Amino acid sequence: MHKMIKLAVKLSLAFIFFTAINSYTEVSAMAANRVIKVNNDDSKEIRIKEDDFITFVPQDKYKKGKKSYFYYSPENGKNLFQFGNGKYWVNKKGLASVAISGMDRQGNLFFMAEYKLIIEKKVVKKVNIVSDKKPSSSVGNNGGQGNADNNNTNIGKGNNNSNNNSGNSTNNNSGNSTNSNSTIVNNTIVATPSSVQKTLADVSSVTLTQNRLAAKRTKIGEFDNEVTSFKVDVNSRVELSETTNANVSVVSSNPNMKVAAYLEKNVLSIDVYNPGVSTLTVDINGKKFNLDVNIIDNEMSSTSIVLAEGGSHQLIIRGEGTGNTVWSSANPAIAEVDSSGRIVGKSKGNTLVTAKVNGKTFGCVVSVTSELRKNVVEWARAYSLRSKYSQSRRMEEGYYDCSALAWRAYNKFGFNIMSTNYAPTAAAMGKYYDQNKKIVEGGLSDANIRNMMFEPGDLFFMEGFVNNGRYRNVYHVEIISGYTFNGFDKNGNPIIGIEFANRNQSDLRGFVGKP
Repeated sequence: MHKMIKLAVKLSLAFIFFTAINSYTEVSAMAANRVIKVNNDDSKEIRIKEDDFITFVPQDKYKKGKKSYFYYSPENGKNLFQFGNGKYWVNKKGLASVAISGMDRQGNLFFMAEYKLIIEKKVVKKVNIVSDKKPSSSVGNNGGQGNADNNNTNIGKGNNNSNNNSGNSTNNNSGNSTNSNSTIVNNTIVATPSSVQKTLADVSSVTLTQNRLAAKRTKIGEFDNEVTSFKVDVNSRVELSETTNANVSVVSSNPNMKVAAYLEKNVLSIDVYNPGVSTLTVDINGKKFNLDVNIIDNEMSSTSIVLAEGGSHQLIIRGEGTGNTVWSSANPAIAEVDSSGRIVGKSKGNTLVTAKVNGKTFGCVVSVTSELRKNVVEWARAYSLRSKYSQSRRMEEGYYDCSALAWRAYNKFGFNIMSTNYAPTAAAMGKYYDQNKKIVEGGLSDANIRNMMFEPGDLFFMEGFVNNGRYRNVYHVEIISGYTFNGFDKNGNPIIGIEFANRNQSDLRGFVGKP
């Protein structure tokens, strides 16, 4: 009997394994794998379809003979699933970003790049079109009138906001493999040959039923910023779809507002990724239609504040109208808040300030520290934004590396880390704080972040998984700049995130020193 049970268990596990492999193979067959060649100092924005794969391949031009390794940091794990070695599965439309860092075996950072991702809905072609006729087009104005109101309340973790100012592209995903433009034939997904063209429908008499789109979204925390979707009926004598007889593109007059458009069975779907005001120009088979869009985020003016003791800051709630707002502080001994949202820092520490209005609760993490540390954090943020990373020129004006940024930020305000005239390496700094027991026990553990055990200005020393010959394999240092409120979990508990003065990090292995 015992042997039979063991055999049954083995057969069950084998069945589960082969089922999983088969499912993954089917998904892989449907999905495109877009390969991005990444160069040092890249800062780009790209569009990709949900359910596809994307692989980042650094073009390593470092000296031959010196081995190097790369870290890939997804900024928004909700939209991306990382397989390792720069490959991701894109699992949900929205906004995300990936940072790529390259180090040599000695722990020297020599490669940095960042990509913003606009993740769009995938449209799978369901018919096989064989016509080679050239597309026809006509130009006209939007004949439809009306309004579309969309009240979108997103409470819970969502997508990070993107403030990249590059322009919008069309919703065609150029650069993807042909699998992203696939066709279903007899329930089998096959690639659509590039030589095959659609016969585009005549749209000269087509109009849209609406020309104004508006929505209010509730942004409870930093992560709450879902895609806002609108559906606009298309008045047409023939059924229009991208999969059969229509080409669709959209451009936003506001470069900060990222958008995408899809057309299926005379329904035009518009996805808007950012709040703001814009005029969208939708092109259907060459005819252009204008849509005015206004997206308002109901939100607190900030989800993260750093104050010096005795300092103050005014918080406001945007977009919620004249509802009665109840402000409160989780620890008034650290930071007080009055009935208007004005915060006063009372003593060192971190606390959560909330505002309840119209049945919604908004939050902001307030960190109260010394005037020195507040100045250090603010200066480091500003300097890294306007300067260029360079290890060879790290001490020159307009340049920095990680340890030089930390040293110079403190030196600027009269505090010297180990030296009065030159920045030590990150490993040397880490060794100094560790051996002198000036560290926070537990490092950047979930518990320490959740309980807000760090002070703005603390230094996070990152430990690599490869022996680089330096103290505890330290290869990087970041200035902790405070915390951010990311929303509430399903049990109503606040979700707290850690922030850094220079670059956000997803690899939290290491230890924290206290200058």
